[in-house]
Amino acid sequence: MGALSLTIVAALGVAYGVSWLLVDVLSLLAYPYCDHPTKCFDYEEELAASVNPSVDPCDNFYEHVCGNWDRVHPGTSGTGQLVVLQRRVQGFVLNELERSPPKHQVKAVRRSVSAYQRCLNVFVERRDYTKVVFEIFKKFNFEWPSLTLPIQFDPMEYLLGMSLEYNLATPAELRLSRNLKTYNRYSLEFSFSLEFKGPKVPTDIAKCITAVAPSVKGVSAIAFAERILAVLRDLSTSIVALLPSLKKGFRYSTIKELASETGGPGMIAAWLKAINNHLPHDRAVDETEEVLTSVGSGLLLKTMLDNAKRSRYADIVLYAGWQILVGLRSAVSPLLVECLAVNDLHAQLDSGLECMKSTSQVAQFAFVRWFVDSLALQPKVNATKSTWNAVRLATRENFAKLSWMDQSTAKAAVEHVGSLLSVVALPEHLQTNEALEAFYDYLEPHESQPFISWLIATMLRRLEQQKRLLKVDPTVTIHRDDYEYEPFVLNAGYHPILHIMVIKTAIIAPPVVSEAAPVAVNYGAIGKILGHELTHAFDPTIGRLTGTLGDATTWWSNQSLSNFHFRLQCLKRQLKDYTADTAYSENALSEAFADTAGTEKARLAFASLPAKKGLLGYTQEQSFFIAGCFEFCGESAYDWGAGKKYPPLVLRCNLPAANEKRFAAAFNCPSEAALNPKQRCAFHSIEGDQPPDSSDVVVTGNMTDYS
Repeated sequence: MGALSLTIVAALGVAYGVSWLLVDVLSLLAYPYCDHPTKCFDYEEELAASVNPSVDPCDNFYEHVCGNWDRVHPGTSGTGQLVVLQRRVQGFVLNELERSPPKHQVKAVRRSVSAYQRCLNVFVERRDYTKVVFEIFKKFNFEWPSLTLPIQFDPMEYLLGMSLEYNLATPAELRLSRNLKTYNRYSLEFSFSLEFKGPKVPTDIAKCITAVAPSVKGVSAIAFAERILAVLRDLSTSIVALLPSLKKGFRYSTIKELASETGGPGMIAAWLKAINNHLPHDRAVDETEEVLTSVGSGLLLKTMLDNAKRSRYADIVLYAGWQILVGLRSAVSPLLVECLAVNDLHAQLDSGLECMKSTSQVAQFAFVRWFVDSLALQPKVNATKSTWNAVRLATRENFAKLSWMDQSTAKAAVEHVGSLLSVVALPEHLQTNEALEAFYDYLEPHESQPFISWLIATMLRRLEQQKRLLKVDPTVTIHRDDYEYEPFVLNAGYHPILHIMVIKTAIIAPPVVSEAAPVAVNYGAIGKILGHELTHAFDPTIGRLTGTLGDATTWWSNQSLSNFHFRLQCLKRQLKDYTADTAYSENALSEAFADTAGTEKARLAFASLPAKKGLLGYTQEQSFFIAGCFEFCGESAYDWGAGKKYPPLVLRCNLPAANEKRFAAAFNCPSEAALNPKQRCAFHSIEGDQPPDSSDVVVTGNMTDYS
């Protein structure tokens, strides 16, 4: 009887499982849904579903390409193509990283994945490691949370030493970065971590303080929360007051100069003590040591210290300790993760995402390599590099042909493009297994310890290596392209100080990069993004242009610069025509410039392609422009705000198209069409070569200012 019962139960179990499998398969057939970043996107099928052929592309290109996109993607609420891809990337990564044991030919990759899994277990196994962080706080002579500090508390030792010793922001950050004047040493960098993490409501903060410090409850917790928010208000006010100085960009300043800004010559000793306490004795620095920092940062530190004196520095310590704990929550406190989350599902997701962020702090490129291999992205990476080489070459060749740019300026522009460093997923010097393994020799080998202990030990080992290189070592090459970024965040960017362009791994997927689609699609999609970031290297709103060694470059002739600003004014008028808002046209000008000139750069490269068929019956030329628009499809396409720096999605599609004369030719636009204007705002053609209106720009020396 027992055997018969077991057989029946087993049979019923199999039938139940099969029935659910069939339901699952049938559901997918009826309502196809997929979360894989590359396998879930058939470019031609997705485009066909998005296009609205009833809209004339010459009247509204965005509506022609994206008119049906929101119907195909219901419930995406204000998001777009790239946000959908970001979610697919995160879903894939979170699922894959949970698999055990990690398998990869590179030990550093295995260690990083294993570390992530141990971090995730903190939440799963309900383990609390806040004591590890509290022990670090005790080393700096304070306990958290508290409204008082010991009489002998040293604020400079705390503010500068915490980041120099443990890479923890206070919110002042003194870190080690690649020296911009040489490839053989590190130098000090001083900045501020001003992003506030967590809720901004006193009761919410109080509840979560209790989660990590159970003895603090009720009125006491509220008092702590209110003081934390008071520091935030003080910092925000100080930043607004000093913003004009901070916007002038980064420069090298000596410790003596920074100390003088902070509080006069008497502060030199305080700076040097705080720094040298955390350096090897034979690497101690003096007041002449250069520090990379933004203009006005010393004054901001002085303001912070002056405000903190009211509480004898207890409030700034309270504020910074809270931000450190929130930043490390996934590694130290499941209760804090849950307290900060909206619900249980959000808490699990937040735990995974924060574990990725914490692990990638010390093993970024190991994660990138894992991601590229797990998704078989290498062919797409290669396609991106090929497109980049074509965009860069075409841009350099074009400068000499521009009638509005004189010979000396064109020559300097060519050199500026040539000196740009680029990172497409991985730096070039970390492509091999051997190179990647050697680069991550600082990863803590003892993996049985709690994740937070492993993370701190790894950071200490890396900082120890970097501190040894505070003096030039001719036998060591420090690569400028070891640029730190979060591997699973979908984006691309240009860093003006390092003069480097970064194409993050997560963006190297459809609809941005597609192997199955015609090559014209890649030139239109990732080519436009590459051109966009390259254009930022010529962006006057950045404040200055730099070369590979961080040197300021002023290579525009007065006339060429005047001609250039005339084109920018043209683009600014286009933005103002859309919104009738002067502030918005100024704020969004930088990104609109990058979109327009970036599309032109990609089109110059596209011109070298042999003629082939396009997609869905479109010509190759039409497919190029469609791809550059399709990647920006989304909901709320017409939304804009005076304080936003990006144009609305509709303009990210329509403005570059209207300003590129080849678009009108490709779609046979009549002369009266909206996207075939009489005057275009062009940067890489002779369009708009009318002489500048003297009322638009005023030229002074080698700089041009809007009047």
